[in-house]
Amino acid sequence: MCIRDSVDTVWLIDKSRGGNLSYSDSVVSFTNIDNLYGGAQKDTITLNTGNSANGLSLINMGDGNDSFIGISGRLTNLVAGADNDNVNLTNINIEDHMDGGDGVDSITYNEDISVTLGDDIVNFEALIASNGAGVINGQNGVDSSWTVSSLNSGVVTDSATQQTALSFTGFATINGSDGIDSIFIKENGALTGIINGNAGEDILNVELDEIRNTTNTSIRFDGGEGNDIVSINGVSAQYNETYNPNVDYNDEQFDQLSYDRSGEASVAISYRDVAIVNDDIATLSLTLNSNVDDTIFIEQGQFSANSASVDVLMDSLNKGDVRVIATSDSSVVFTDSLGIDGTLSIAGVDVSQLQGTVHADSLIFNNVTLVGTADDALSVNVDEVNVNGLSGDIYLNELDDIRLGSMDDVTGNLTVTSATGNISANAIESSGNFILSAAQAINLTEQNSFNGVLSLTANTGISLVNNSDTTLSHIVADTVDIVSSGNVVSTGDFTVENTTKDAMASIESTTGNAVSYTHLTLPTIYSV
Repeated sequence: MCIRDSVDTVWLIDKSRGGNLSYSDSVVSFTNIDNLYGGAQKDTITLNTGNSANGLSLINMGDGNDSFIGISGRLTNLVAGADNDNVNLTNINIEDHMDGGDGVDSITYNEDISVTLGDDIVNFEALIASNGAGVINGQNGVDSSWTVSSLNSGVVTDSATQQTALSFTGFATINGSDGIDSIFIKENGALTGIINGNAGEDILNVELDEIRNTTNTSIRFDGGEGNDIVSINGVSAQYNETYNPNVDYNDEQFDQLSYDRSGEASVAISYRDVAIVNDDIATLSLTLNSNVDDTIFIEQGQFSANSASVDVLMDSLNKGDVRVIATSDSSVVFTDSLGIDGTLSIAGVDVSQLQGTVHADSLIFNNVTLVGTADDALSVNVDEVNVNGLSGDIYLNELDDIRLGSMDDVTGNLTVTSATGNISANAIESSGNFILSAAQAINLTEQNSFNGVLSLTANTGISLVNNSDTTLSHIVADTVDIVSSGNVVSTGDFTVENTTKDAMASIESTTGNAVSYTHLTLPTIYSV
């Protein structure tokens, strides 16, 4: 059945292959129709035949800015025709496919929907899933470029032709094709579902820029087959980054990188089955978390975890302050040199180093048990080291000068060697034991309270002010100046000498009543 006149028409198909046609104040009933053709003007076609088994074979909407409203029923093929057409579907079964024809055409789905490009639909320019949970499937045999710029919304383009851009809104899940899928996330782009790359060498590119202003959003990417890549870049030094390996989503394990811009914008990027992760964005800070009984590996160009699926490539000098949190019986391994433009803080049971040197402005250890060993100290080049909680041992080999900062709840042993420089300290109150060795001088003249045992070795001078009893297990220097508020007890070698015979020693106990030595070697110039 077709309309040849150039008039607006209203079609209601509410019976099995039958219904009413209204136009120009006329109403015509029709039955036993298999194919329906609209006219040259606007056609509004409603299909509402319930569960009828006998559906139409074809509805061709013809020319004009037409509308098809599919409430219920069956239809084999729908052709929108020329001009700009709207298709609205609720509970309808279109068995073959829909062709948008010419013009700018759209489909709105008012139900749960999974649509496949090139199979279910062709020649449409916009898809809308009104419930926000649609699934869109790429066209097999085609390399596709997807751009997601707002929540569950974006455009998809044939990568080869750069034509036929299809916009989609309300689709929470993207399933790539067997070709190469290039997915670009920008502005406020995010998905409440997942991106499945499937076959092909797929690429996920996430750009975190100043336009993004949504919080608590997610991007999940399962690369599937092939050597898939995740790349993250964006505006410099505005986001704080957090890494969590082995995060559960729908009983699958993902690694996750989360980014937060001072609470104004935040997004969590989760990924699995990928070959490469490029973390190229410069951040204010980077926090690396572990799982239970895990190991975090870090160096200048990458980090990972024993429980993770892939290394993350980065430049640590672009990450700001770095926090490594290896909790619950987990450890930290520096696999090579690491440079930090800021503070490096570490929490972990065991901290070790395979090679290289750790460079940072300051270094903080939180509740560590063992850092390095007596035979293989952690090589560092830092201005200051701080320790918050130590019951075991820390062994550091500093390349230059180093300052001991806060030493809170330190009951273990801190061994620090300066290979070429000096060792100094802020005001320290600690019951731990300090074994310090400097290529030049040791200066501990702040308001210190060393309640443990001190072993001090310097090629030049040692200066110590201690507001408590002072216990020395070892002293070697060419000049020693010690002022102690309590007793001074030396239990090991106490050697003050040099080759020029002008070494000096001064040991003063201001409130104590005892200065005692076991093995004492002093110059001719000394005072006690």
